[in-house]
Amino acid sequence: MERSDVSFTGTLVERVDPDPLVASTDAVRYVFDVELVHKGSVGPRVEVESAVSSESCGAVISDESPMFVVATREGDRLRTSLCDGNRPITNLDGPPQVPGRAPTPPAGQRPPQPTGAGQAVAPQAQTGCENGAPDCGGANGTLVGLLAAGAALAVAASAGGVWLARRRARPQ
Repeated sequence: MERSDVSFTGTLVERVDPDPLVASTDAVRYVFDVELVHKGSVGPRVEVESAVSSESCGAVISDESPMFVVATREGDRLRTSLCDGNRPITNLDGPPQVPGRAPTPPAGQRPPQPTGAGQAVAPQAQTGCENGAPDCGGANGTLVGLLAAGAALAVAASAGGVWLARRRARPQ
């Protein structure tokens, strides 16, 4: 994802297949309604191209749930492939977290929020943690912490057992 220009979470609204289809490398266009932008800048609706077939490294895009999409700019177009890290987002996943970046709404959907003094301020970026994403220390983060504590306790108990066995084995 470091080499990508854009990453976002969005819902597929249209798939435009090449007509006529000549080869598996022909480009299919996916049109997304963008919910969160993780990297780069895109508008509320964006088109991304990919090879039509996964055998030619074409992206596998689902229309059953929102998708995390990673793309690079090629001229005035966005392009993605099978190996770019695209994946469906389930309710358990939450949006992916990009280190050092807070996801924001798409360009054009960031209206100023009025304050009590009649001034406007920019809205706060959503982090994706609001929905209990696994990277945010929600239920999965607690489980990981408990497993780490259990492992540390097991190592300490083993070391204590070895120390006690050696102490008893020493001549007095």
